[in-house]
Amino acid sequence: MKHFRLTVYRTACLFLLLTVMIGCSTGRVDREKSPAASTTAASTRACSPLPDEVRPSQSDYSTNLAGYIPPPNHMVFCGEQVPLHVQEVWERFDREFTIVVYNNAQMYLWLKRMQRDFPWIEKRLHKLSLPDDLKYFIVQETDLLPRVWLAKIGTVRSTGLNSPPTGYSQSDYERALDQLLFKLKALRSQLPSWTLAIAAYHCGEKRIQDAVNAQKTNDFYHLQLPLGTETSVFRVFAIKEALQNAQQYGYILPTNARY
Repeated sequence: MKHFRLTVYRTACLFLLLTVMIGCSTGRVDREKSPAASTTAASTRACSPLPDEVRPSQSDYSTNLAGYIPPPNHMVFCGEQVPLHVQEVWERFDREFTIVVYNNAQMYLWLKRMQRDFPWIEKRLHKLSLPDDLKYFIVQETDLLPRVWLAKIGTVRSTGLNSPPTGYSQSDYERALDQLLFKLKALRSQLPSWTLAIAAYHCGEKRIQDAVNAQKTNDFYHLQLPLGTETSVFRVFAIKEALQNAQQYGYILPTNARY
């Protein structure tokens, strides 16, 4: 009898041990499978199409897309042909044109200011028998801002950069403009092109004359000049193209938005 009880007890213990081991093994397998199952479920959810009510509309992200604006294939500045058929010239112009035409804020500010300033600037150019295209050079130099306008030509009194110009009238701006134009006209009388005259305005007549003598050419597009000077000239071309054909490039300024 005692032997029988011992056998039953051992059998019960063995059964209990097996039950615990099986349970632990099952739990471990479930835990090991759980991450994979979660990943599969997540992947399924990620690949499932969004219902229409939560899908972003085209208007939610269309403002981040910009259509390509091709540069012109023909450019004349101050009656002088810009050789855009030359690959290097075209690429350098294209760079400045792209920077200018995609700068929406600056374009609209120029458009607002030119409505106010271009009429009298054009009159001054006509009076001095200068090309009308030089108004785009003036945009390049001043952004048509009064303080920059006067400071650029040395007319602003030393009142500090942050203080607004006071006591100035339209005649002050006209005299400042005349100083700029007289200087440019004098440079043009000594150089064979308006392009070189504008370049000389930036880096000095002596620098241009030295480059012409050393490099044996007076063609701006074949001269190696300071990079900032060359960039400024091409930027003037880009400003002319962008402002002259603003509507073609998508810029439409309401009449009541003009300065």
